[in-house]
Amino acid sequence: MDEMELKHAIMVQPELIEAELVFKDKEVYLNGKRCDLLFTDKDGLDVYVEVKLRVKDNAYGQIARYNTLVNNPEARFMVVGLSFQEGMKEALKKFGFEYCELNEEKVDSLLEKISWMVDAEVKKKLEEIRVEKEELAEGEERLLLIEERVNFLLQEVPIWRNVKRMG
Repeated sequence: MDEMELKHAIMVQPELIEAELVFKDKEVYLNGKRCDLLFTDKDGLDVYVEVKLRVKDNAYGQIARYNTLVNNPEARFMVVGLSFQEGMKEALKKFGFEYCELNEEKVDSLLEKISWMVDAEVKKKLEEIRVEKEELAEGEERLLLIEERVNFLLQEVPIWRNVKRMG
């Protein structure tokens, strides 16, 4: 598993780190710095989350920086990982930051389920498109393909905006 897969699992199932969290955004820009994930908790507070496979000393510096960049004294800051360097949990807690250590097997299991669901949805959609194409005349088929491409691009616009900001 890589860090991106771990982030994806947390976005899909925020309960991995805390009950009643609602995903808001990813790759949140804070004055030139980028926090991995942003959630809202059950009390309506923003929860900024930095995700690491192995949490080391540098994670403290990142989360502390985010705390100074966010102009919201009510916001919460959390580091999430599969393992923590010795003393990191205590250091985060001492300075008012939260942490969550996840079980790698549990996350892997969730990722397998997500993959299976996505595969099933893709297969279903491909079959629907195949049936629609068979029912269309040649000219109408071209229109359908153009419409599919436009819809795909419209869905991908937020991703391209994020890539553009990073570049």
